[in-house]
Amino acid sequence: MKFNFLIIHFFLIYTILAKDEMTISEMGDEKKKKNLGQQAANIAQKAATDAKAAQDAMQQAGAQAARQVKTQLAEKAAEAAKSALAALAGKEELVQKLKEQLKEAEVVVNEEASNLQQLQQTVQAASKAAQQAQTALKLLQTTLQLTQGKCCQCKDIVGKLQLITEVNTDIFTTLNDIPFVVGDNNAHKCNTNKKGNAGNSQHALEGSQDQLADKEELVEAAKGRVDQLNKDLRLAKIELAKTRDSAKKAEQSAVDAKQLAARNTNRKKRSMPILLANRFGLIETYQL
Repeated sequence: MKFNFLIIHFFLIYTILAKDEMTISEMGDEKKKKNLGQQAANIAQKAATDAKAAQDAMQQAGAQAARQVKTQLAEKAAEAAKSALAALAGKEELVQKLKEQLKEAEVVVNEEASNLQQLQQTVQAASKAAQQAQTALKLLQTTLQLTQGKCCQCKDIVGKLQLITEVNTDIFTTLNDIPFVVGDNNAHKCNTNKKGNAGNSQHALEGSQDQLADKEELVEAAKGRVDQLNKDLRLAKIELAKTRDSAKKAEQSAVDAKQLAARNTNRKKRSMPILLANRFGLIETYQL
């Protein structure tokens, strides 16, 4: 009986000890689980912090890169605008030079046309003088034929020569300078002089005609240059208008690019969910 009591007592003690051991073991497991959970939470928190820092750095780097790219584009736009303005200045200078050249060419045409008109009048006068000289020569020859073999009176010859000089006063300046003596020899001399005057008039006419032809060619060349300059000027004005429009657009693009580069590149922040510890169901939301 006493032995049975001891056995029961031992069994109770063993049961209590076993229960206590199990309780201690369970407490250790709970503590261990708690430590594991805390470690996981710490890891998740650190991961979230690192992710936030990386995301911030990435955003800052992206913003800096965007600003750099925009700055470079703005600089390129400014250089393009400068090139367009330089081209515009060149076109304006070309148009101005063409205007000046055209003005000078028109002056040359007007002067040469005036000279041509005067030369044409000279040629007409020379032609008329040559015709009159030929007429005078024929009249003189007829007069001399009538007086050959006869004793001519000076007053009769002078009367006929006066008729000739009325036809062409340029050939005979005055009758007082011409010696008229009775006889065929003086008549022959007078005839020879008149032939010389007629020949000189014809020679002067031919020279004037040559000058007229040269002057006409010069005037035509001057007019051709004026026509070409007018054509070049029209084309230059068209190109100038196009260049001015391009320069205006390039300048506006440069202004827009500069304003865009100076604009705050930070965008509105967006919320981004990051799964930190799916095992523990830990989810944090960070502002990026």
